[in-house]
Amino acid sequence: MLASAAYITAPRLPLAAQRALSFLPGIKIDSQAAQDARMTWFTRRVLFSLGLEMAPRYLLVGRGFSKFLDRPRREPDVIPYYLEEGTFFNGLVGLLVNTGLAGTISMFLFMYGGLRLAWRITKHIRRYGAEDSFARAASLMSANYMVNVLTFLFLHGNAEWAMKYFSVLGGMLIVASRILERREEEAAAGAAAEATGAEESALEKDVPAREPLAQPT
Repeated sequence: MLASAAYITAPRLPLAAQRALSFLPGIKIDSQAAQDARMTWFTRRVLFSLGLEMAPRYLLVGRGFSKFLDRPRREPDVIPYYLEEGTFFNGLVGLLVNTGLAGTISMFLFMYGGLRLAWRITKHIRRYGAEDSFARAASLMSANYMVNVLTFLFLHGNAEWAMKYFSVLGGMLIVASRILERREEEAAAGAAAEATGAEESALEKDVPAREPLAQPT
């Protein structure tokens, strides 16, 4: 149903949306959007292949990050511009070229740890619910982290951005996970205390009351 709606409404959508749907076979979109989509795929393929060729030269320590603020971004120079910026639209290639093998392995281990934290928080929210603002914010942060890992690896591949973004969001996930775990421990301790109190009350009711001793006359 969604595919049918895309084919029907595609010519009336904004150009950016038409470009996003250009991969569908036989879809009719504006010629400008189709040309833009072809150039985007061509640029991605060229940068990916060039990145693979460059990676062995920087395998030990990486090329590092650099910015050329005095160089304008013109359409004919788009591929050299992205090469100088270190953006290859693929996370693995971008990390290999910019940070080397050691940096790539470290970054993947960090992202894996963040994904485990995000998944743990998601399971906690699904089990106990998101009844307050903090739990909802933790759920949103977890979803944001998981989605951005995928977009970094397969869409934009900006390694410099990823190192900054995932380090900040990863720290926030660590704090959120610790707070949620503490809440769970406090809730479990409270439930155990209530159960113990209920058992003691039941035992007191079961014990027969002693008759008072007769006073000597």
